[in-house]
Amino acid sequence: WANPEQGDKGHLTAAELHILRWLENNNYDYDQYSDEDLHFNSDLLKNYKVLIISTHSEYWSDEMRDNLDDFISSGGNVMYLSGNGLYWRVTTNGHQIEVNKESSTHQISGGKGGLFKNTGNPEQAVIGVEYSSLGYDTYHPYTVLADSHWVFQNTNLANGDEIGKCGLNGGGASGHETDKIGKNTPKNAVLLAKGTNPENGGADMLYIENSNGGNVFSASSISYGGSLSVDSHIHQITKNVLDRFLR
Repeated sequence: WANPEQGDKGHLTAAELHILRWLENNNYDYDQYSDEDLHFNSDLLKNYKVLIISTHSEYWSDEMRDNLDDFISSGGNVMYLSGNGLYWRVTTNGHQIEVNKESSTHQISGGKGGLFKNTGNPEQAVIGVEYSSLGYDTYHPYTVLADSHWVFQNTNLANGDEIGKCGLNGGGASGHETDKIGKNTPKNAVLLAKGTNPENGGADMLYIENSNGGNVFSASSISYGGSLSVDSHIHQITKNVLDRFLR
């Protein structure tokens, strides 16, 4: 459905187009790859400075995770403009994909299925956050928590200010499905902002600086991309991060 205030509510193609449109309108060149590309090609990312994980990247294979880890450990930067990402561990046979949501053994590979956080490779250790159903299908702004961080340069924001009040993917920038920090979040992660969704269900926006130069910015929300073109603060924050990562 769509309405003039909230745009097109969704979590896949229509939502991803908001991010692609923002990149194009701001003159950023980009290449676009599928999950299969990252799964089958271990050299895919080696010539890039930045990987954007877009909108709702939920199902990942071990090969995808390994290639992501290698990218970061080699100095690659990640912008996680997604929610509910790196969540289910999947296996493949050619172009066939298997996800086992009973956390039992995969028929294809024999490995354990289920959530990555339950298979010894938690997503929080990489992107700092993991999905929980708290705040599901609500759409709210973030509250700024670390206004002195360079991510907020040129925004004139102060702690307690709200950002991302509107968007083209259901409403506020923290919404649909949101990710949060937890026990496996790296100790050096900086919590930049928190979504104001009910039941403490807001997305945790954070930044992780790694000693090798491979850094991570996590927006942690499916609806974040819908605010890029209509919220000046979300625009500037994203631009600050991308410009620094590209340098």
